[in-house]
Amino acid sequence: MPVTVLLELRFKPESVAAAREVMGAALKDTRAFEGNLATHVIVDEADEAHWIIYERWESVEHDEAYRSFRAGEGKLVDLPPLLAAPPVKTRYLDTSGRRALRVPMRERVSRSSSCRAKRSMRVNIMSELCSKHAPSCRAQPS
Repeated sequence: MPVTVLLELRFKPESVAAAREVMGAALKDTRAFEGNLATHVIVDEADEAHWIIYERWESVEHDEAYRSFRAGEGKLVDLPPLLAAPPVKTRYLDTSGRRALRVPMRERVSRSSSCRAKRSMRVNIMSELCSKHAPSCRAQPS
């Protein structure tokens, strides 16, 4: 089952240029590693020192093999001095094939039906207020 890994990196602001070089070379190995389906770098638009590395792997086993590689012969010794905080790795399982986790269509609410529901609620509230305080008034949708 495919897995997605998000690796959050926070670099020292003065280390961003060096981080681009180190990570540029490192991610070539990541992309070439067996089982890697995709690897993307996402940079926070408000903070160029805050990155998310998005990785997609064929399986948990492929991701684990890659982590073992990075802990051993593929260790990034130039990376730790550039970091402002320890990296945070989160792995997500692809559950699209699991029936129990799918949301039934009747529970999915589109934006338009949600807007109609809110509008209907406003009309009902206005009608209730009008009937209590001014029996001759009719609520109009806003």
